[in-house]
Amino acid sequence: MVSCSTPKPAGPPPIETKIEPPTVEGRVSPDEVSGDKDFESVDLYLSRIATNSSPETLWWANYKRAQLWEKRDPNVSCENFVDLAQQPKFPLRTLAFLHAYEVCPKDNQVLTRLGDLDPSEFQPWYKDLLVQVEIDVAKEKHNNLSLARLYLQKSRAALRRDVKVKWCNRALFAIAHAHVARAKKSAFVKKIRARIYSLSPSRNPRVDKRMFLDVANDFRFRRKFALAHRYYTAVLRGRSFDTVDKLEAYKGLRLMYKIEQNQTQALRTAKLMARYITHVYRLSKKTPDDVSLYADTMLIYARDLWTENRNADARRTLSVMARALKDKGSLVEVDWMRGRMAEEMRHFSQAIRWFNRALSEPGLSDSMKNRLLWYLAWNDRKAGLFNQAEAVFKDLATRNENTYEHGRDEFWLAKTEMKNHETDSAKSEFSDIMKNDPYGYYGLLAARELSDPLTAGPLRGPAASSSSSSEDAYFDWLVSVNETQIAGRYLDSVARDLLKSSPHSVKKWTALLQKYALSKNYLGMFDRLSDLDAFTRHQILAKNPQLAFPMPYFDTVAQSSTRYGINVELIYAIMRQESSFNPLARSQMDAFGLLQLLPQVAARTARANSIEYHGASDLYEPDTNIPIAAAYLRQLWDKFHGDPVLVIASYNARDEAIMSWLKTRYRGDTLAFIEDIPYDETRDYVKLVLRNLITYRMLNNSQDTMIFPEWALRISK
Repeated sequence: MVSCSTPKPAGPPPIETKIEPPTVEGRVSPDEVSGDKDFESVDLYLSRIATNSSPETLWWANYKRAQLWEKRDPNVSCENFVDLAQQPKFPLRTLAFLHAYEVCPKDNQVLTRLGDLDPSEFQPWYKDLLVQVEIDVAKEKHNNLSLARLYLQKSRAALRRDVKVKWCNRALFAIAHAHVARAKKSAFVKKIRARIYSLSPSRNPRVDKRMFLDVANDFRFRRKFALAHRYYTAVLRGRSFDTVDKLEAYKGLRLMYKIEQNQTQALRTAKLMARYITHVYRLSKKTPDDVSLYADTMLIYARDLWTENRNADARRTLSVMARALKDKGSLVEVDWMRGRMAEEMRHFSQAIRWFNRALSEPGLSDSMKNRLLWYLAWNDRKAGLFNQAEAVFKDLATRNENTYEHGRDEFWLAKTEMKNHETDSAKSEFSDIMKNDPYGYYGLLAARELSDPLTAGPLRGPAASSSSSSEDAYFDWLVSVNETQIAGRYLDSVARDLLKSSPHSVKKWTALLQKYALSKNYLGMFDRLSDLDAFTRHQILAKNPQLAFPMPYFDTVAQSSTRYGINVELIYAIMRQESSFNPLARSQMDAFGLLQLLPQVAARTARANSIEYHGASDLYEPDTNIPIAAAYLRQLWDKFHGDPVLVIASYNARDEAIMSWLKTRYRGDTLAFIEDIPYDETRDYVKLVLRNLITYRMLNNSQDTMIFPEWALRISK
């Protein structure tokens, strides 16, 4: 679709432009064209401000009219986009060019004024839109060969795996109807099918035994559990598969049963896996690899037994492991688990002995040593040995470089100093925690300990700062006409360059992240934050905490909040932690969407609350995911009597586990109960969601300061 005889398109966007959109200069009001205003009112407003206005205001109004009329009358939209594409000084003329090709009816002769598409003329952030436009043009010309190539290219975009497969299938259909030589067609079909089978091995009709594990895992991903079970079983029974393959098959089966919420079968599979590795290990030469495979596998079984409250069986399994690994491998994990189980039974002296024994093992990594020291100090504290606990906490606070764990160590050091009547020292520690991490979990708790009000001011800082740079003017145009996806792609391109040139520049990265927030590309913002080193990221968020707490999909959240009586802050607190606002998120445990709902839970909840729901893929849609999650949160809220800690914990773990922890670990102190949650994932989850909940409450509070919300820590057992 390249033409040399027709005029060239407008070319790449003039990034050097200094022409700002009128919304920046305050000459027009975006509020007049947003929200639920009726079509006629918006069109009248845009037509009025386009009369006798500056060129920038005219461009802005015509662009918004083009967007407004796209569905009602594409010919009106077409005229506006074509006119804008022919304005040499219009900063978004290339984007207008692409939209003209996208929306113009093919019988509209005005399109001929633009010339043909030349993909080489467009900047990389237009790639996705360009491919879609090229697809439309190829359809119009009935060019099936080009369509097949474009569909295959589309399958390489950042899409869900099942959507990628759909584009590949379209490519197969297109090439089947293309008028090309048989050999060329055959080669292209082979290429497309190879792409499909790489994305989804279970779709390959000729499955080699070497592919059985990949096929099984793919069937599990596609939620075809019976077929997954067949292939996992084939691996377990096949003589040609080695030990590692068979262990992976056991693990796949175990995970599949967990996804199906069949805990009995999951534990049975773990037991079979333990028996298998025990047999293999007995016959092995006890090489380091043999020892590692045995230890890792048996620990999985021991943890599963412990999780299911079969503590006696778990202890027996650990004893068997200890004998088998004696003088052959490390017993650190074995002794750590023994200590944790002793702690759960309130045998603190015994737990301390196990942790000290683990600490005496040679070759401990820093992270493992810190982990053991924490539990040693924690059990010293529980045993009432506050002087010993204080000494270990101090050691931890000086040696632990992990920012999150350092706050925990300092907080409980201060709490222990209070027990030792060292009030001044404790207050100094609490003040340092607040200073270093004011909006972190332990920073908020430190403010509570000091009875200091929580300050919301910095959280309400501007989403983005103004700047007069030429690149800002181009970005401002994209935002002013709500081209948020293109803005996100553009910012990604800027970020890639910045990672190479200035990876540690707090000033430059702050400015860029603020642009992500301003354009509502929150997932991109979080991705870029994860690209930065921990120190740079901490410096940015310490001064700009508002970046970390956006509130997208607000209308849907607010409606769901009202309908089910769950406050907005709790919905956002969980959404932020579950998906970082990625509507296409999908976890290993098969939870979907913004609030990471399991399909089984979603189906029950939707049915009970008359919410339209047809299957797991619906959970990728925010308008479905958010209401179902809010309704489910209402169920949990009622079940746990409105105790936020228990509601949050049960959103992440099974109800049976929550009730067990209440019986064995709750002694009237909510903060200690949270630290005692045995699942690392759930423990951290509860802390971070509580942090989010309180911070969102501060954001929505009408006052600049707020006292710590004690209700957030209520457990009414």
